[in-house]
Amino acid sequence: MKRFYKLFHRPGLVLLKGWIQLALLVYFRRIKVIGRENIPKGKPIIFAPNHQYAFMDALLLVMVTRKIPYFLVRADIFKKSFFSFLLRTLKMMPVYRQRDSVDVISKNEETFSKCVDILNNGKHLTIFPEGNHSKIRKIRPIRKGLLRIGFRTINENPESKNLVILPVGINYDDHSRFQSDIFIKFGEPITLEDYNKRYKKNQAKAFSDVSAVIYGDLVDLTVNIQHTESYKFYESVLKIYTPHFMRRIKLNYRNLIERFVAYKKIIAGLDEWNESDSKEFKAFETKNNKFFRQNIRSEFDPVCLGNFFDSRLQRLFNYLLLIVFWPIYMYGLLNNLLAIFLPYFIGKAAVKDDHFLSSVKLAIGLLSFPLTYIIQAIIFYQFFPNGWYVVTYIISIVVTGVLAKIYQNWIHKFWEMFKIRLLMMNRKRAFVQIKRSYNDLINTLNEKFKVD
Repeated sequence: MKRFYKLFHRPGLVLLKGWIQLALLVYFRRIKVIGRENIPKGKPIIFAPNHQYAFMDALLLVMVTRKIPYFLVRADIFKKSFFSFLLRTLKMMPVYRQRDSVDVISKNEETFSKCVDILNNGKHLTIFPEGNHSKIRKIRPIRKGLLRIGFRTINENPESKNLVILPVGINYDDHSRFQSDIFIKFGEPITLEDYNKRYKKNQAKAFSDVSAVIYGDLVDLTVNIQHTESYKFYESVLKIYTPHFMRRIKLNYRNLIERFVAYKKIIAGLDEWNESDSKEFKAFETKNNKFFRQNIRSEFDPVCLGNFFDSRLQRLFNYLLLIVFWPIYMYGLLNNLLAIFLPYFIGKAAVKDDHFLSSVKLAIGLLSFPLTYIIQAIIFYQFFPNGWYVVTYIISIVVTGVLAKIYQNWIHKFWEMFKIRLLMMNRKRAFVQIKRSYNDLINTLNEKFKVD
């Protein structure tokens, strides 16, 4: 059995990585990765990414690294045999917590020893240094587990003294929405040997110093909102103001690197405003929150106000696109219906933690889509026994399936615009008030964010 496993494990991993890459390229609209040149060759590496979205973070690291690294993940998700098999296939190892009802110390010692062996063999390991995941875009304190494994490795094996820790920033524009954008940035490698003398004299001091470096690097590599008490306010400003701000400083919103820069500038500006005049800042926050509550009652997305006054010709063109692509949408939807609903229903039934839902649905989709396509191809072949027809059919349902989801996003956008127009026609006074409040918010932010 072991010989069989070794024979097929490596090619199986290559195929699985390729399939994950394809799935993620479909799931996300745009994926931008920079800093890959910072990944050293021929050295043991501990990747240290921020942890925002559970299993999805690991899948993204599988996609963007040259070799599939080993991962440490929480042990409770290994309980179900199917997920355990899938996770272990992807080189994931369990880390136990007190709530897991096992001998935590001995179980984790076993895992940590495996990690040291992995690094001593020059392989790559991923440890999420924050220790847990959160959708909130904020870097949390660095846990010591990563450093214990790292220092233990370089002190047990002199050949591993070139071990590096590589911070990675994973930035989602929207965690759970299909066809959203993601920006990944690799930081500069941290050579742990540079801190080893300090570690031998004072372990706590070495842990504190390296943790501070990792923390600072992750802050620089991510969209980081430190003001937890005003978190929703910061997010709402990023949502409605970023396109305006980027036009003012002549950046392209579709460019994910430039959008990341704009996010950082806006957050820094809000932080500075809060520190310099907290009373004025809080008054604006209250006004902003009132505006968003107004829009919740009116049931439309306030971001659409920024693009509301388009020309009649543009609106006509958009409606024509909807009409022309309607048959393609229906063809793609009907041919992908089973493959779409299987991950949805199984994921809902199997996963209680919402943080895991999208990544588990994606993992199930890695199986459900090829399986349903094979079944549909077999059925199609019964009616049209021609290999080229079958290949054309499969390509058509894959392409139109992606287009169908994009079409749904169009419908959502046009529906939001339609709701605004209904409000403007039926409740003109309410619309004028909302539009005035929106303009007031944008003008205030323009005054605060001066452009040279």
